[in-house]
Amino acid sequence: MKKILLLSALAFICLSQTFAQTFVIKDPSFEDTTQGNFAPPYWDSCSNASTITTNYSFHAYAGNSYLGLGYSDFGGDSICGAVSQLLTVPFCGDGALYTGTVALSNLNNTTSSSSGLVCQICAGFNSCSPAQVLWQSPVITDSMTIGIGDPYAPNWHLETFSFNSLSAYTYIIIRVTAANYSQQTGQGGLIGVDALNITGSGCATGIQTINSTTVSLYPNPATNMVTVNSGSNAPYALSIFDLAGREITTKEMAGTGTLDVSQLSRGCYLAKVIQGGKSYCQKLIIE
Repeated sequence: MKKILLLSALAFICLSQTFAQTFVIKDPSFEDTTQGNFAPPYWDSCSNASTITTNYSFHAYAGNSYLGLGYSDFGGDSICGAVSQLLTVPFCGDGALYTGTVALSNLNNTTSSSSGLVCQICAGFNSCSPAQVLWQSPVITDSMTIGIGDPYAPNWHLETFSFNSLSAYTYIIIRVTAANYSQQTGQGGLIGVDALNITGSGCATGIQTINSTTVSLYPNPATNMVTVNSGSNAPYALSIFDLAGREITTKEMAGTGTLDVSQLSRGCYLAKVIQGGKSYCQKLIIE
């Protein structure tokens, strides 16, 4: 009976994760980090990305820190600030509808009011390589607003958007670029991004699984380290869930990778590999 209940729990967790309607972005407010010229946790820096904290500079829209994306075009060589994240649950394809909000602010925009900067939310199959522009913001042209009694309050705008995803993209990419390239030579600016929220709906795809003969996870039972081989060099995410469906840990990998499980308590868990819109689930025993 215990074995039947255990297998039922594992199957429920795997199915519920596969059919989840809510689109999951890790660290959407760019928190849990310190000031510096690097991307926040869970985000890969593509170019011109920095973390800005309230106690160092302008106040965040939510929480204590936010993302700064810079754009520069000097001598005709434009650089668009961008960050990327490998998704645990990929986009649903076939035109699935998504809605969301994001807070944007002009922190140091030196472009003219007729040719300012825009923020783009993109998706793709590789880090920092957009395959589809999902949404583009209105031109961000206003200067920083000095708040009454608060000299570090930027003028945040909460934008609402919706888009249709054309494929089961595995990466989300946020970048800033010029609204009109022809007018941007020798100019640039810095845009603040905070409180990104995206919710998915209309996903009607069924379960897509990775061929079990191509994925190997060992040793199992494990004590300290687990090795995973996905059977290809494409990036994937390995997540570990407990029997209540809570995600315990996750790691981005490619090809053959290892995960430290030495801090997990003894017991039964679910190991789930997400790659290219498909998933593979396996029971994992920790001794």
